[in-house]
Amino acid sequence: MKRRHSELSQGSSSEHPLPHGPVDYPDIFAWPARVLERAKDVYGKALTRRNLATAKKVLLTSTFSGLGTAEVAMAMLAQEYQSGGESCFAIHSHCERDPECLALLEAMPHPLSSDHLFSDVLDLLQRSEKETLQNIVVYHREQFQKRWAQSNVTCGREKQRLQERQEELCLQEVIDFFDSVQLKARVACRKCSSSCPRCPSERDRIGAVWMEIAGSPCVPFLTGAYGSGLGWLHDVTAAFFVWAAFVRLYKPDLFLHENVPGFPPAILSRFLNRHEDLYEIQSVVFSPEVPCL
Repeated sequence: MKRRHSELSQGSSSEHPLPHGPVDYPDIFAWPARVLERAKDVYGKALTRRNLATAKKVLLTSTFSGLGTAEVAMAMLAQEYQSGGESCFAIHSHCERDPECLALLEAMPHPLSSDHLFSDVLDLLQRSEKETLQNIVVYHREQFQKRWAQSNVTCGREKQRLQERQEELCLQEVIDFFDSVQLKARVACRKCSSSCPRCPSERDRIGAVWMEIAGSPCVPFLTGAYGSGLGWLHDVTAAFFVWAAFVRLYKPDLFLHENVPGFPPAILSRFLNRHEDLYEIQSVVFSPEVPCL
């Protein structure tokens, strides 16, 4: 997803089908070279010439950071791109709740280490605001469950319609809620043992490209044994909305949001472009089971 009216918004991936995947085991690790060649095919050589070669660096932030795989991938891309000299990317911050992942991220060596390490995206809200947001989601989930029980609906499709109507009410209330909320600019940092800026400073962003990477919890949008099927009525969706509010407020040059196919990407445009046309949203669904990918 790219900021509109920027050099990064030139070109459209919809006109370029996805290339074939690796053909053997060694080829798996050659993906950085293929990605950069792909970027030139889709956007032209001007993309790397204007946006990377002339940039001081790529500033990376990640939310729902997990084990830091996005940072490892970025480091491999940077190594492939640079022709000697200083690395062209730096990691401003990680944000992750899981204690084991936090311990791993804290121990990451350079260049995979970050300047800041935050533990919960919900910390961007005041405590009362956090409770209000969570209560909105809980209320609408309980309303759905109550109406479902009272309706004597047995058809799965009818149940889905009931849920979709309640989800829409929940979404609208949450979106309106964030119109009246001011996110914190600084939150507790585990690395610095103090309150630190949640995003790169304006000075750091001069001549640089800021990329935000996130993979919000997917359980609400999964069905079967691994998911809840509750969609926006699941408690963890509150974290997604705080992250989206963070993106809307601080406006990274581009962002990548990863989730499962059941995640509705239209919500990104609906939320982020609510007040101004900020981002061009592109969605790609792919699977390792499809040979052409």
